[in-house]
Amino acid sequence: MDDDWQMDAERLIKVREAVGPGPLVYGDWNCGSSALTAIRVGRAVAHLDVMLEQPCATIEECAAVRNATGLPMKQD
Repeated sequence: MDDDWQMDAERLIKVREAVGPGPLVYGDWNCGSSALTAIRVGRAVAHLDVMLEQPCATIEECAAVRNATGLPMKQD
């Protein structure tokens, strides 16, 4: 993922479409996203079966993303 949240969302959409239903698809910024960016991406893909993987550096920021998007989230 990078600083262009719209491209990040498009990547997740394309991966979900390419693998079809079933396989787990993660959006993973390796703790490098701001909460705002992760929220924007999460809201753009909330209709998909995807999971976010610890997008932000802190648990508090990740919790804010989870609360704002409703997407499942994995913490490492």
